[in-house]
Amino acid sequence: MVFPIASLLLIANTVNIGADIGAMTASIRLGFPQIPIIAVTLSFTTFIILSEIFVTYSRYVKILKYLTISLFAYLATAIIVGGNVNQILAATLIPHIELTPAFAMMFVAIIGTTISPYLFFWQASEEAEEDVAKHKIKEIGKGRPKIAKKEIKLMRTDVAIGMAFSQLNMWAIIATTAGSLHTRGITDIQSADQVAKALEPLVETFPAAGEISKAIFALGIIGTGLLAIPVLAGSCGYALSDMFGWKQGLGKTFKQAKGFYVVIAARH
Repeated sequence: MVFPIASLLLIANTVNIGADIGAMTASIRLGFPQIPIIAVTLSFTTFIILSEIFVTYSRYVKILKYLTISLFAYLATAIIVGGNVNQILAATLIPHIELTPAFAMMFVAIIGTTISPYLFFWQASEEAEEDVAKHKIKEIGKGRPKIAKKEIKLMRTDVAIGMAFSQLNMWAIIATTAGSLHTRGITDIQSADQVAKALEPLVETFPAAGEISKAIFALGIIGTGLLAIPVLAGSCGYALSDMFGWKQGLGKTFKQAKGFYVVIAARH
């Protein structure tokens, strides 16, 4: 059963990575349309792969941690763009259900991106990475570290805080698109750059707010991509390494965990 499950994880993550890189490329071209798409795409891909392979684990973890700040760009966009506050708050607190295929697809999308399989691989593996860094175990998957109740409590708190901010950002994205785009009849959007361009003429609160919201939205997409892609690719590396018994971990060099890093690079 492990093989088909891991295969589905690889397929889903590869599609998500492709979508993220495409969105990041579109965001760059909003400000610099003269840059070729291929050049931007290859630059992002190469940068992320080299960072995962050659930056030390302790430093890379800090980079990912600070990149989470970029997610507040979505909240800033929601505030700048605005909308009917009373309607947005009411819709936030009072559930709205429709028995339609479109609503069912939206429901699956929200739940699927909130409780995604790769998150379980990533979370468990990163906890193991921390145990290796603290010399509680020599390698991931080998040995059973002694975990105190206090550490379990800290893990739960960490996950709870992370999920709370995740839901806040999701709310900001929904509020921005529904309150500012959907209410004005802008519903046929196929890419991130279309969203950013659609935001520009809708803002009337202060001069150049449209350009500012567009720029913040673009920066949010780039920051999110730089944060999400390593997680998506890394979870694939952890999953396959667990399945085949390979040496694994971002704390190891390329020579020490070739299979692990090859899977990560191939996902891009």
